[in-house]
Amino acid sequence: TFSFSQDVGTSFTADDVVVSLGSKGAFTRLSETRYTLLVTPPPGAVGSITVSLAATDYLNTYGTSGAANASVSQAFDAAPPTLAISSSVGAGAAAIGDLTLSFSFSEDVGTSFTADDVSVVFSAGTGQLMAFTRVSGSVWTLLIKPPAGASGRISVQVAAGAFSDLAGNANRAAANLTQDYDLVPPTLTLGSSAAGGVATGPFLLSFNFSEDVGTSFTSDDVLVSFSAGTGGSKGSLTRVSATQATMLITPPAGVKGQVSIGIAVGAFADLAGNANVSSYFGIQQYNTTGGP
Repeated sequence: TFSFSQDVGTSFTADDVVVSLGSKGAFTRLSETRYTLLVTPPPGAVGSITVSLAATDYLNTYGTSGAANASVSQAFDAAPPTLAISSSVGAGAAAIGDLTLSFSFSEDVGTSFTADDVSVVFSAGTGQLMAFTRVSGSVWTLLIKPPAGASGRISVQVAAGAFSDLAGNANRAAANLTQDYDLVPPTLTLGSSAAGGVATGPFLLSFNFSEDVGTSFTSDDVLVSFSAGTGGSKGSLTRVSATQATMLITPPAGVKGQVSIGIAVGAFADLAGNANVSSYFGIQQYNTTGGP
């Protein structure tokens, strides 16, 4: 708004106004001494606009120029806030328990962001949204409990226009995050090359897992005891594939008995870190006497 002390007639026009940033719009004469000019800041920017008018650019009706230059500065914020979503689970890893999502904004968004602005979809099972916490004006966290006994992916989205900065600029782009989860413990099936019969010598014990257990399963996890005789042994563990391993069991010589094989709870874990929650036990009869 330009307010003059006297009538400046038609000496003052929009061309007389110097705007440091942005663009000039509608110029309106309200009266002999008052004018307005619409100024639009640069889109997507933050800063200060200086509007100035030289004393020689306006005259009263007697032809006398202004007494002094005039100027005003106006701060502006036309930059929309942005959002980055991150997970407490390491990059490329699957969650095996509760996880925390962090919402980090480029600037203070006041109270415009709420839990209702967050869309969370579980691809399998039903998870839970727990505590939603405002850490600061630019950081929020959301605690998530993935579905028990399920594996899948969490898809998180905050839509465009969901929040705004303190100047009223709304976010223009949606923010997204995907997070895998795996709360399915691995299982094991024991097998024997002498299954259904009596071993008359060394036999091959097989371990068949429901999923890859990496290097978590070793020969030390296999507990072997012989009911009769001495000198029985277990061989080294051989990895056949990502989900299968074998071990050679040699019963004591010259006796009849049974081999007891045990695998304890927590003996192995899948690649996500889920440990087995069940123990496993097997028995194989043996007769190394050479007779019936």
